[in-house]
Amino acid sequence: PLARWLESLTELVEKKLVVGDGGGGDQARAWTLDEINNQIREHKRRPAGKVVGIVNPTDQRKHIVCRIHKAEKLEDLSPATSVTFRPVEDRFPFLRLQVPTDSKKEMKRLKKLELTKARDKFILVMVTKWPLYSEAPFCGVVEVLGEMTSKENQISAVLLQQGIEQTHLGEFSKEVISCLPSTPWEIGDKEISLRRDLRSWRIFSIDPETARDLDDALSIEMVDEKTARVGVHIADVTHFVRPATSLDKEASKRATSVYMVDGVLPMLPRLLCEELCSLNPGTDRLAFSIVWEISLETCDVLSEWIRQTPKPSFP
Repeated sequence: PLARWLESLTELVEKKLVVGDGGGGDQARAWTLDEINNQIREHKRRPAGKVVGIVNPTDQRKHIVCRIHKAEKLEDLSPATSVTFRPVEDRFPFLRLQVPTDSKKEMKRLKKLELTKARDKFILVMVTKWPLYSEAPFCGVVEVLGEMTSKENQISAVLLQQGIEQTHLGEFSKEVISCLPSTPWEIGDKEISLRRDLRSWRIFSIDPETARDLDDALSIEMVDEKTARVGVHIADVTHFVRPATSLDKEASKRATSVYMVDGVLPMLPRLLCEELCSLNPGTDRLAFSIVWEISLETCDVLSEWIRQTPKPSFP
């Protein structure tokens, strides 16, 4: 209701509102808010609210990478066991281990994880609940990832923390692979007839020699002494990725290729990202192109067009 709208605390402090001394405890806090509400009636107020529940928990609630911060009676693994985890990312709060004493199977699994030897290891936990009056959420242990000094474990921790599933490290499923075109593949004459042909243009990429997925390229040429034609050419992935297919759903799930220090987790199968949708030298490829004619004197865009094109092979 409008009567319960309040301004932000920052604005209240800036206005130096005097709320008086209301004593201590929750009653003082409620009395202070009433006083504030009375003093800001003449000002424009903003709606205020409170969180009443989480409709769709994010995947990151299931993948919080931590290390042991404090542990008591960990060897016994009983109701008296107290373990506090500190997340690798500071944006998460400290978490408390919830020991499921009513499940022998789960107790056996926790003992097998050897938490007593995991003080210097990454530990993957999942939030189980956060009671209203608890300072920290409770969690369960999903997996002990390994030593924190290991590069492989550090990479795995980063991927898990960002919600990148471990299945992404492996090959694509058979359903996804079945959506790919057969090889060898060439652009058909009918497809070329539907596009603007730029194979006579000089188009180049700006990538290191070791790059495998060349998804964009550039072109520039002089129209006259005062005008330049600049083009940006992007590989036409939509020609191969059809809507609602297994390939489309998997690409949507991955969202992007993930580049690490010593490798990459591709969004698309390598046949596409490194071959058919890579603007490789010496090979004709399908692309989307946008071309501008630009005044060299004023930098104004004089004209532009966007088309599907077969990108030419370039040296």
